[in-house]
Amino acid sequence: MKSALPDPASLASLPGSQPINGASRPEALDQSYYRAMATAKQHQITITDVLILSPKFWDLHMDPLVPADMAAFPLITIQYNLPLMEKILKFKVSAQYLLTEFDHELDAKNLETTATLQLDGSFVLPTPHPGAAKFMPPSMPVVNLPRIALVMAKLIVDDEDRGIRPFIVSLNDGQTMCKGVTSVPLPAMNGGHVLDLSGVSPCRSHAREH
Repeated sequence: MKSALPDPASLASLPGSQPINGASRPEALDQSYYRAMATAKQHQITITDVLILSPKFWDLHMDPLVPADMAAFPLITIQYNLPLMEKILKFKVSAQYLLTEFDHELDAKNLETTATLQLDGSFVLPTPHPGAAKFMPPSMPVVNLPRIALVMAKLIVDDEDRGIRPFIVSLNDGQTMCKGVTSVPLPAMNGGHVLDLSGVSPCRSHAREH
């Protein structure tokens, strides 16, 4: 079986190939995102690879990137667990999963984020107070890479609670946050490569149910 492991020499000229030592946190994050995108392009994972756990899928998980950059690799694994469309698989957007809330952590039954159905068929996701904001997954603009999220929220239709449902929300275009969406970076953690974890409020953003 031909290995899909990348040739390190072929990645030497890519933006993400530069050493992280001595880099500022924004510079280090940029490098991690570039590494994730370069590795995704190298392996060319498809929806079928994820579905059947193909040899190519496992080659990806044996990539030298895994121990080398533990900020870049989670970006890839999260990405491929949300195969919503081809541009996600090709890393043309960054896809995140927003469940955890500051006040409720992973207590999904008691989430306070709601998604209210509008007359035009769209949804509005208000954050009633700071404790109901989502946190942990990266949500801020980085390296001109647009970011979307699968947001878990209570579906409200005609003032009736229809239970927790997933909604696709655009967070930013890679440079600025989308209208109605706010994101605040969490304090940096020590210990090597770390993601740009943040708190985010979908607020008055419009979304579609998934």
